[in-house]
Amino acid sequence: MVIITDPIKRYILAEEKKGFNKSEYDKRIEGYAKRGFRDLTFLLEKAPEHLQARIFTANNLKGLFRALFGTEIKENEPMSYTQRIRMLELCNCALDEIKIHQNGPLLAPNAWKVLKETPSSSYHEAMYGTKVIQAIQIEGEVFKSKERKEKREGDKQ
Repeated sequence: MVIITDPIKRYILAEEKKGFNKSEYDKRIEGYAKRGFRDLTFLLEKAPEHLQARIFTANNLKGLFRALFGTEIKENEPMSYTQRIRMLELCNCALDEIKIHQNGPLLAPNAWKVLKETPSSSYHEAMYGTKVIQAIQIEGEVFKSKERKEKREGDKQ
């Protein structure tokens, strides 16, 4: 089922909304988006890993993340205060979910072993979860290629 139909796309792209029932289109778009989020959450919670591995890939999600966390910089048009605050709230929400679940040791065990031994301000670490976030970033970039190579070699044997 296609959620964003051609009429909805035309409405979104139209500079002037004349000829459109704005409240009806806005209500429909909001409903579709919220339903889509619920469906994706359901898949993440209930779908088998082999299916999630094909759906939730960096390649598939990169555009979403870029649009969600990026900003469109237009010449001579600074970002509005409300847009900036909304973006900060989204970034904080994402980082809080990573930090709250304390999944650094599970997701990034190699980097976590190193980082947990490094001194840090306990307030700073507790407040911002910097080691958890750093471990995930490091493992995601540094160790993933090494582990993939080892896995491929193990699969050949």
